[in-house]
Amino acid sequence: MSSYIRFETNVPVVAALKFAEGLKVEGQYGDQIMYTTVDDQKMYLAPIVADKIKELGIQRGERIRITKKEVRNGTRRGIEWQVERADEPTPPSNSEVMRHMREQNAAAAEPQPVSTRIDPSLTKAPLGSSNLMAAAVMQAVEAAKAGEEHAKALGMSFKFTEQHLSSFACTIYIQHSKLLGGNTTWQQ
Repeated sequence: MSSYIRFETNVPVVAALKFAEGLKVEGQYGDQIMYTTVDDQKMYLAPIVADKIKELGIQRGERIRITKKEVRNGTRRGIEWQVERADEPTPPSNSEVMRHMREQNAAAAEPQPVSTRIDPSLTKAPLGSSNLMAAAVMQAVEAAKAGEEHAKALGMSFKFTEQHLSSFACTIYIQHSKLLGGNTTWQQ
């Protein structure tokens, strides 16, 4: 006998459908739509939730996230069903450095020339401080932006990821740290 999925309030459930269409059944609470998951569990959903699955165009084997969310309207509480694709790309991390990079890119009105050297005003602090790393991150962003613009000018589409930028920044940081040769401050 197959088990069925129980939906707890405010706890998302991720499941992949065995079939794109559900089966209309008469349940204890009236009409329901029964879905079978790829691991042979059953989900009994209200028709309004099934409509949301259809609106998204969910296909067989595609993962979905269903949340029985508690909502408040004044002093009253109610339930709102949320349905979304579970395999959509996740948003980028909210690390401080990456957020700062996005803000800097959005604030730039015109493309700035790409520097081959780290701006010495950013590296007056002792080696190993966050200033040198921040300068390396900013240089990596400038280089990536220039590379993307060059690719676009050649009719190519290319986007660097946060992982690329992190690798670039670490490489720049290490290289400049080696160039310092053990000095405690940045030397031009």
